[in-house]
Amino acid sequence: MPKYLIRGGRLPYEKVEIERYLDTNMFGSNTGNYMYLNSIIRTLTTDENTEFVCTYYKRSFSKKEIDQINAECDGFIIPLADAFRRDFVAEMKDLTNLVNKLKIPSYIVGAGIRSDSEEQFMARHYGFEKETTAFIKAVLKKSACVGVRGEFTADFLKYLGFKEGEDYRVIGCPSLYTYGNHLRIRETNITPSCKAACSGTFTADPETIRKMGEYMKEFQDLPFVGQLRRELKPLYLGVDYNHNAAISEFYPCTIHHPLYANDKVRFFYNTDKWVDFYKNIDFTFGTRFHGVVPSVLGGAPSLLIVKDIRMRELAEFHHLSHVQTADLAHYNSIWDVIDSVDFHSPESVAPKNFENYIDFLHLNGFKTIYDENPDRKDAPLDQMIAEADVTPDVTSCVTCSPEELTKRLRKSYEFVAKNQEQFKSKANKASADLKKSNARDRQFENEVNALKNELGELKTAEELMNRPLVKAALKVQSKLEH
Repeated sequence: MPKYLIRGGRLPYEKVEIERYLDTNMFGSNTGNYMYLNSIIRTLTTDENTEFVCTYYKRSFSKKEIDQINAECDGFIIPLADAFRRDFVAEMKDLTNLVNKLKIPSYIVGAGIRSDSEEQFMARHYGFEKETTAFIKAVLKKSACVGVRGEFTADFLKYLGFKEGEDYRVIGCPSLYTYGNHLRIRETNITPSCKAACSGTFTADPETIRKMGEYMKEFQDLPFVGQLRRELKPLYLGVDYNHNAAISEFYPCTIHHPLYANDKVRFFYNTDKWVDFYKNIDFTFGTRFHGVVPSVLGGAPSLLIVKDIRMRELAEFHHLSHVQTADLAHYNSIWDVIDSVDFHSPESVAPKNFENYIDFLHLNGFKTIYDENPDRKDAPLDQMIAEADVTPDVTSCVTCSPEELTKRLRKSYEFVAKNQEQFKSKANKASADLKKSNARDRQFENEVNALKNELGELKTAEELMNRPLVKAALKVQSKLEH
């Protein structure tokens, strides 16, 4: 019965109250992280006896916890997104430290690089080479090979001195292999009146956000699928989040935006429901990779608007239909973009990529649900999720009764208040520990000062004894005594 520790925010079959998502970072900042976590667990759960233990993104483990992991788990699985970046260095160090302390195998199943620009990447201006090298070396001591997302990341690891095919392999993102080797894009009629959907990010450059706003208006009935906690708050509680007023006209930042006001925002925790949503969609577009992935898995024609190299390497590896933000200016409208791409292109590489991924898992000693039947469609995890009824659909606050909204606000307040008490308790303990530490420091400082004084006195006495007149007097005294 294999048991794995896996880095993530929630197991696919774990039922969690919506308010807990609002109060804690169970997404890893983005529900897209559930896509590849769910896929890996689905592929490796060969029967009901396969067990996973989630880290909940915990970064520090006690010796007792380390010992327990070593005693109970068969491996540590580390699924990552664009982990090789400046603001992930501290957590990368923590992961390296954990891997070094563990006695069990450790595996990187998907990881990528982030760079501010392609020019910066080509100039080798990274700032996290040392930490990445240490992390990869630690994992390679306990696994056969690490899996990376695309060619940019492969080039980065090669630059660091690692060997392709021996130390690392390009596997893309596991999320595209969620349902095995069954990727088929439907033929649909993409028109202003079709069933379309979009996803996006307000961190894109202003011109791209403006373009996205224009594209959204081209469709008569278009829902927006959010992925961030800050996008959930307006939907569930009617609470706006901080935003740049300059983009609010084009991007749904507040409850007053037409998409929120007209109940056109959706949010998913259960990846199966997320994919099912797109089975009834004719076309989807957006600037989020994992906003497009469930659409591709659901068979809907999908257009990824690529804004950086982390998205580009995935789009190119999986042959996703895409256009780079820098090229949008060459098109007069989204209809021109649609006419320029082949929505069936992901199908051309899907079988080869899937076979490569399964081979990578086998290389690292894993068994998968596809070992006996590569075309298998069902999975033990599907039944586990169905039985758990993990997460209800998120209904918008604009459609619920005042009583329901009051209930949501009260429940959310209770979660916040509870966490505040926990933080307050931790802060008080930290303050008490600091006072004890300061008291010990003051005692130590006093002891050091006392020793310094003694040393000073000894030095003064030594200097006095070395004076010629004193030495002569001591000699006379010695003769008189004898």
